[in-house]
This record gives sequence, structure tokens and C-alpha cells, in this order.
Amino acid sequence: MRAVVVGTWMLLRGAPMERVRVLVANGVLWVLSFTLAATLLNSILVHTWLQTVTFGAIVVCRFLLGRLFRWERARATVTMMPVP
Repeated sequence: MRAVVVGTWMLLRGAPMERVRVLVANGVLWVLSFTLAATLLNSILVHTWLQTVTFGAIVVCRFLLGRLFRWERARATVTMMPVP
């Protein structure tokens, strides 16, 4: 959430879009890591198939979103590099 607020503020102040995208992507990846860690800690109490499927869905979503944001961060970082 903080990365989105800071990114919006940076856009309003005229920061380059690529820099804001990298900031937001890093923030989302950081939050996803904590969410996954919390889910793993909570999985100790998995007793039903529904809880197991829910846990699996969260892990898959985190993996897919992580890949998407890493790709976005790499793409934005490449566009920020100066051309000689």
C-alpha cells in the first residue's frame, strides 16, 4: 500500500513512469513475500482439504504475481538505462 501511495506522489511530482513502476513492483513483491510467510505459518493448522486447496491457491497466486512483477521490474529497469 505504501509503495502505491509513494508512487502516486512521485507521479504527481513529475517522476518518470519507469521509476514509479519499479518502486511499485518492488513494494508488491515485498508484501507478497510477507503474505506467503504468514500463510505458511498459518498452514500449520491446515486440517481440511478446503484449507489445503486454499493454501495451494495462495501459493500459486503468489508465484504468478511474483513472476509478473519481476518481469515488469526488469522491463522498467531496462527502459530506464541510458542509451550511449
